[in-house]
Amino acid sequence: MAKKKEVNWDIIDASVALGASIKTCQFLLAQKDFIVSERKIQRAVEEEKGMNFTEYRNLIISSTTAMKLKQAILKKAFAGDNTCLIFSLKNMANWSDNTKIDASDDVKKVLKLAYNLEE
Repeated sequence: MAKKKEVNWDIIDASVALGASIKTCQFLLAQKDFIVSERKIQRAVEEEKGMNFTEYRNLIISSTTAMKLKQAILKKAFAGDNTCLIFSLKNMANWSDNTKIDASDDVKKVLKLAYNLEE
């Protein structure tokens, strides 16, 4: 089987999501017959993603972690944990305990007919 010299993004993305270094990515690529240097991986990340490998790795790790945390909190909310449900609604669906209404002057005049707002 011929050795491939391109970068396989599926392998790199899966590897860096688990915190792999560029050296580990190179090793994992080699296991699937992708023979590339660390520099080739670095250049590919710079060209495709517009950042260096470390920045890309940190971005993938943080977004993967955030996704896993959201999945965990939603799983608890759907299982009946009311605290998680309220937290999820407030943070992911823009719910609020605040019922403040910013009324225009016209609305205040209509309300004033029913209630004396000045007192």
